[in-house]
Amino acid sequence: FEQDNDPSKLRASTTGKLVRFLVPNGEHVEAGTPFADLEVMKMYMQLVAAHSGRVWHVAPEESYVKAGDILANLELDDASAVTTAEVFTGGFPDFAAPHLAS
Repeated sequence: FEQDNDPSKLRASTTGKLVRFLVPNGEHVEAGTPFADLEVMKMYMQLVAAHSGRVWHVAPEESYVKAGDILANLELDDASAVTTAEVFTGGFPDFAAPHLAS
């Protein structure tokens, strides 16, 4: 499993320098559109939003980030289209003690 698969959190996919945001703070981004430039080993990599929504910056531009760090929050246009994990509240059946087949 990934650390946290929450589409409302835009995360760095790898360690690098957050060069700039391509979408101004509070502005709308469409799914599949780049929202930030990340510099990795002297190369620029564009980070793409998986869902549409309004972007709210968290990390400052020109800062160094690690893989998984939150760069921005995404206020989703349609939160009902995204499924999230639910905590299991059920029970498990009783199991017999293990035994060797002869």
